[in-house]
Amino acid sequence: MKIVVEGEQAGRKTRYTWDLLDRLDPASGIHSMARTTGYTATMAARLISQNRFHRAGIVVPEQIGSEPACMEFILKGLADRGVIYHEKKETL
Repeated sequence: MKIVVEGEQAGRKTRYTWDLLDRLDPASGIHSMARTTGYTATMAARLISQNRFHRAGIVVPEQIGSEPACMEFILKGLADRGVIYHEKKETL
């Protein structure tokens, strides 16, 4: 998976890229699809159950991702489970 976001940051055009390559975990037998989607969903549930996210009503993933502390929590939880996004920042 590749995610590319471009915009202005501190008055300069900037591009962030996140890359993810995940495979079956041979130790647990858990497939990549379960690891990348299921683990993300459980980290979001933990975020809410630990009272770290406070919006009420219907919430789309982009709203959670717009809060840096929430993203750090989810990405760390994924990394702890071996699902690692590689981030690259470029000033254009």
